[in-house]
Amino acid sequence: MKICITAIFLFFATISHAQILTVIGYQERIPDNNAELRCKAITLKKTMTIISVEGTHNGFWIMRNNKPEKAFWGIKHSEKAIGEKLKAGTYVFYPNLQPNSDSAYVEIKLK
Repeated sequence: MKICITAIFLFFATISHAQILTVIGYQERIPDNNAELRCKAITLKKTMTIISVEGTHNGFWIMRNNKPEKAFWGIKHSEKAIGEKLKAGTYVFYPNLQPNSDSAYVEIKLK
């Protein structure tokens, strides 16, 4: 009986954990005063919710299907992104780069 209960618990813990997706976007200043953006695109098959935002805390913007979707500028606005629902589509997330910074990142968790 204990083995069965343990197996059921592990099954649901695995399902719950597997549904959280993490995406990290970067922006780095390059020598000619431009910036390079990097983020591996993530394709959502269903609506997911932003549950966490971490990073250099100068805000970020969301691109959906290669078009600007929404921007959150500054620390307080980044926090407002928590709870934002993202519809099915392909997304990338890019952090805002402060004028005196050489790099920035944003880490988004979706569930």
